[in-house]
Amino acid sequence: MDTETRELIAAFVEEGHELIEDAEAHIEALKEDEPEEQVVNTVFRLFHSLKGSAGYLDFNTIQAVTHEAETLLSLFQQGRATISRSHTELLIEVIDFLRQLIDAVDTHLSDGVLSDDAVPVVRRIQEMISHITDGSDRNETLGSHERSDPCDGSADNDESFRQTVLEQFATETPDNLDLCEQYLEQIVPGGNNRDALIGMQREIHSIKGNAGILGFEDVVKRSGDLETINGRMTEGSVGVTKPTLELLQDELDALRSAVEHAVHVARSQLLSDASEPGNTRNNAPAFDEPAADSHEQGVVLDLPEDGSPPADEQDDRDPSDRDTRSQATAERNGADDPDRPSPTVSSGATTVRVPTDRLDRLFELVGELITAESMVVNSPDLEGLNLQVFRKRSSNLAKLTRELHEVALEVRMIPLQGTFQKMKRLARDVARRVEKPVTLEIEGGETETDKTVIEKISDPLIHIIRNAIDHGLESPEERVAAGKRETGTVRLSAGYEGREVVITVADDGGGIDRKKLMNRARESGVISDDGSSLNDREVRELIFEPGLSTREAVSDVSGRGVGMDVVRSNLTAVRGRVTVDSEPGKGTAISFHIPITLAIIDTVTVRIANQAYSIDLTDVNEFVRFDAVHLNRTIEGRVAVDLRNRTVPIANLEELLSFHRTTTTNRGKAGMILATNGCEFCVPLDEVIGTQQTVVKSLPDYLGSVAGLAGMSIMPDGNVTYILDVRALARHLFK
Repeated sequence: MDTETRELIAAFVEEGHELIEDAEAHIEALKEDEPEEQVVNTVFRLFHSLKGSAGYLDFNTIQAVTHEAETLLSLFQQGRATISRSHTELLIEVIDFLRQLIDAVDTHLSDGVLSDDAVPVVRRIQEMISHITDGSDRNETLGSHERSDPCDGSADNDESFRQTVLEQFATETPDNLDLCEQYLEQIVPGGNNRDALIGMQREIHSIKGNAGILGFEDVVKRSGDLETINGRMTEGSVGVTKPTLELLQDELDALRSAVEHAVHVARSQLLSDASEPGNTRNNAPAFDEPAADSHEQGVVLDLPEDGSPPADEQDDRDPSDRDTRSQATAERNGADDPDRPSPTVSSGATTVRVPTDRLDRLFELVGELITAESMVVNSPDLEGLNLQVFRKRSSNLAKLTRELHEVALEVRMIPLQGTFQKMKRLARDVARRVEKPVTLEIEGGETETDKTVIEKISDPLIHIIRNAIDHGLESPEERVAAGKRETGTVRLSAGYEGREVVITVADDGGGIDRKKLMNRARESGVISDDGSSLNDREVRELIFEPGLSTREAVSDVSGRGVGMDVVRSNLTAVRGRVTVDSEPGKGTAISFHIPITLAIIDTVTVRIANQAYSIDLTDVNEFVRFDAVHLNRTIEGRVAVDLRNRTVPIANLEELLSFHRTTTTNRGKAGMILATNGCEFCVPLDEVIGTQQTVVKSLPDYLGSVAGLAGMSIMPDGNVTYILDVRALARHLFK
């Protein structure tokens, strides 16, 4: 298999996974006995797009499965049945199998390895179709909503569907044609044209498939003829010559005109149907009304293998002849018809697919640029010089650098919606396995965060939702006895709080039983006493201890006591934290607090014992002068600051980092108050260097992992600054 084909298959796999993930999200949105027409139409288009791409690459198994799925969805579009649980279960099964097929294509470059497995899937779809078409499924699903005539309402649904697909076609096809024009410009006689020809072929194929849904026969014929000649040029049976390229250009112009004409006629027909009472689309003809002499406008396919034009056209044509021929083509296609709409001007593609490693590299370079800019502006060689013009221009450079950083940050930001939609499937599967009726509510899916953060929180989120359903929600009988609805509710939400994204999973279950949790903690050896000295927050945080589970028996869902420990570890890896709120009898809420981005943060840099340290500004409450505040000792004997009716303990950084202590006194004259997770402490310091944007880098291998250090960075003077992990320092101080 040549490189070009492998690249096409790789693009198909990537696009295919996106299509089925989108389809799965829409299928999960369907409500039982309440079909959402727009959702059904969208899923239909997604299946059709996948089928079209699979057909182009001869993936026949994927074609067969998606074709049957299309047939089933078309029955819902026509109003022949309403969506029931059995329908959504089958569609989800189809999605799962399509995912396997695409994975097989990725691994084996073919979907044939699963052709036998496709037989029962296709058979189940066909059986469902038969149930609907013979009326048996209709009686089961409609119940009290049964209609008197199976065809009642199907015309309205069909018209709505055709209107939706028509507008989609009218929007997308000009973009397809513009891309064809761009590919055509890249094709030159004697050049390496394979990539451009294949790209053009894919766009033409998309146009043909979409036109086929709407019954635009003239558009289908023209695009099919273009596919044929383009394919011959790709395989080399027709040469790439100036006359053949001119012919392609003329036929692309004709295809564009045919598309505009077909859309114009279709829109007019829909308006006409809507204005006539009692008119139905079931008996209406296809939208397509070919322009006059359309059968005389097809692509000339009887070209000699060298690509030269037919003998009767092999004359010396000058530009004026070509202009005349182009004018004739336009006239044949009705360019001067006053009733025809003016050509649509497309803005082109609005998105581009870029490998993530390139985005990572871009972000790294932006970080390096910020560091380099800071080092130049703050170079010691500039001290004492009168550089007013330089300072003005460097200020402008700093502004541009910050804007570039913000743009690069936005590129890395991804909405949580995709991750949240996947949780619907998880909640449904877990609820079925534990036999609990559950509703998953989602809010704040538009909240964006760094793609690296999303990758890290996906597994913890899965575990929390699984625990909420299995541990948090009571059984239906227990809920009814407690005066609650039989169906439990799990709410997944996200939003911004300062420079953090907060993701919360809340259930309306029984809450955390303090007594039960304490008993399990003693049995597991997590605590040795009765725990009476622990406050409610400390008790709730026991669930994160490894080996502790409140589940009486291990099941295939939970009970081994390892999940919550992993949740906390994953959150710590992205400088995040997890908090637990619970009220007995009313439910539990577990929240992830994670930074919006990980690579570049705003910090304050201080000097302690000839070493620079940087602290995230969100963790710094304030700075204090020791000679302006009262110092005393706590019960544990630690020196503390009396600060506005609260006592803040003081801890030297060497102690917090477990370094060798050089002194037992508070070295500096000032200190910074750090706060995290509701804990405050003061660190003495020698100098406040200033605030800056800090590019976070990992600690070198020879240092290993140092508790209390989140990374390192380069200062403007070229020296190294260590970035403090305030959460880890607080855990060490208050353990």
